[in-house]
Amino acid sequence: MMKVGIIGAGQIARVHGPVILQQPNTQLVGIADRDLARAYALANALGNPKVYDDAAKMIDEAKPDVVHVLVPPQHHAAVSIMAMEKGCHVLIEKPLALSMEDAQRMLEASRKYKVHLCVSHNMVYEEVVQKARKLVSDGAIGEIVSVEACHVYNARRDQNLLEEGAEHFYWSYRLNGGPLQDLIPHMASLVFEFVPEIKELHSVSFNRGVLPKGWDDEIRVLIGSGKISVYLTISLSERPDTITLTLKGTKGMIQANLFNGVLTLQQKSTLPRAAVRGLSGFQVAAQNFKNSVKNIFKFLMGKVDKSSGIGHVVPRFYQAIQKGGELPISVDKSLRVVELMTRLWPNNRVMPEKKEAKVSSRTGPLVLVTGASGFLGIHLVRKLLARNFRVRVLLRANSSHQGRLRNEDVEMVQGDLSDGAAVAKAVQGVKIIYHAGAPMNNDPFEHEQTTVVGTKNIIEAALANHVERVVYISTLAVCELNTLKDHDVVREDVPYQKNSSRMGPYTVTKIQAEKLLLEAYEKNKLPVTIVRPGIIIGPMGRVFFPHLGFKNQDTLFLMVKGGKNPLPLTYVDNTVDGILLASQEPKAVGQIYNLIDSSNITVKDYLENFKKVTGIPSRILKMPFFIPYCAFGAFELAGAMGLMKKGKASRAQFKWKHQTVTFDSSKATAELGWKPIVPIEEGMRRTFEWYKEHCGS
Repeated sequence: MMKVGIIGAGQIARVHGPVILQQPNTQLVGIADRDLARAYALANALGNPKVYDDAAKMIDEAKPDVVHVLVPPQHHAAVSIMAMEKGCHVLIEKPLALSMEDAQRMLEASRKYKVHLCVSHNMVYEEVVQKARKLVSDGAIGEIVSVEACHVYNARRDQNLLEEGAEHFYWSYRLNGGPLQDLIPHMASLVFEFVPEIKELHSVSFNRGVLPKGWDDEIRVLIGSGKISVYLTISLSERPDTITLTLKGTKGMIQANLFNGVLTLQQKSTLPRAAVRGLSGFQVAAQNFKNSVKNIFKFLMGKVDKSSGIGHVVPRFYQAIQKGGELPISVDKSLRVVELMTRLWPNNRVMPEKKEAKVSSRTGPLVLVTGASGFLGIHLVRKLLARNFRVRVLLRANSSHQGRLRNEDVEMVQGDLSDGAAVAKAVQGVKIIYHAGAPMNNDPFEHEQTTVVGTKNIIEAALANHVERVVYISTLAVCELNTLKDHDVVREDVPYQKNSSRMGPYTVTKIQAEKLLLEAYEKNKLPVTIVRPGIIIGPMGRVFFPHLGFKNQDTLFLMVKGGKNPLPLTYVDNTVDGILLASQEPKAVGQIYNLIDSSNITVKDYLENFKKVTGIPSRILKMPFFIPYCAFGAFELAGAMGLMKKGKASRAQFKWKHQTVTFDSSKATAELGWKPIVPIEEGMRRTFEWYKEHCGS
């Protein structure tokens, strides 16, 4: 039995993990990440191997034969050399290293300790690329004349790259070439399957305004390799998304589209030129049609490779370890990728230093904000600072949103809500806690740890430190709506969801957190106030949410019930005003408040307003309620039969989000004096204008 460990529990680990579990005679024995909460969440999804906050300790205790090094590239050399010194074979995410010196040190360690080292250049093992390699080796296009790899990626779909302050903390900005350097190893690995060396290199790169100032978002590279010309393109501004590999030879041309899985071959013909021009379109169309039909059948049969080639790299690497033979990616090809990067970006950037924890210079009461780097959290922090509060924030070690807080006068405490010691440290000396931290995914384990365990930790620390107020930011999702009638009014005394498990982990754990806080108020006299904001809109926030129906990007919307159901909207500035009032009003202790600006805006109103403000030519269509309702029923049945994961979707969720009810905020108005300052129409305009500038397709 071969034992395997994972170092780095980020997003790519959720691709490697399932592939590891699929391998015969293999056991996943440990996951290491400095962010223990992230590591535990991954472990929960992978059968609960032991979790460590130190990679060396994991290797010493779990004794894996192989480790997958899935940390950012700037740590590849140090982590992989440490693992090899301890006798582990290493499969490392692309690229091998960021310098030739580091790459050579890694290869020397591999030789010295007699272990295998391989890079997961996964796109090489995409099916269309392997077909292209076979055609080239069979002589289908003769001698290669040129190779071109192009990656067009709409960066606006990845707000981690573009959000305010991202360039200060998001890991890819710590590469010399930024996000372009993160992407180029993919394209480089493809061309170096067919090109033996780099003899000449010319490049041009520039900023088209997608990435922050000072960071190029497009690059064109020309490589000379003997008689072969190589062209590489990475663009974060072009449309539509595509990944293509084009091989031209003396007898024909191959184009492999990795985005849609279609390969076409055009060969030199003996027919008259006029006939070739007339027929070539039909030939290419026929190949496109045939390959597209095959791909549809693969999708329906569940045979699509969702790992983007990683599912082929891993077993080949394991086989090389156990039975000998070639590695899936050769050392010389891996080195050429590193050489290309170092020649494109030879100079190290002077990166901004991370902001160290400090004591604020302000004189007001000290408050703690959890979830401070989130959409609501950052607006809350800024308004607290504007009112001269001293603000402390609890941030996870790997929070991708930390850049939003870089220039704010706050004290940062690193830790996770599920870590009782970190919470206790963060609460020391605090007068008010604004508890807004919560996961926004669908992982039950993360919700349990962050929302439930985290709230228990907040309660314990608040009682120990005699905190004057705990304000919990909850959600309207806790309210039972599915038994209500159309046009019923929903107030704070509405019962909790009767079948909360059908509503997903977010609702389940939010209900549990509310009950814990109210119990602490009743039994321990903890001064608790709960606020339930509606759908919060504003700059940096979500523009589209499930209540709107279904959409294709921002160009097609399918409204349920004709878009007549009202939306419980609240503009973020108004929401924050309500939260601050709730934290100051003595009568608010032990109370719950709805915060909704208006229930007069329907789905149809919202979408038409979006179209008008952004100018995006969106199509807004109607969809009968029963069609998606039946589809969700089919999802539930498939989950019950084990054909798909349970809890992905339910009829209860769908019905709840499309109820024609009105949410009431009169209690907040009467007891807190809360009144929305920004009209909801103006709030929508600001939100949509921000979307147009930062996210619009």
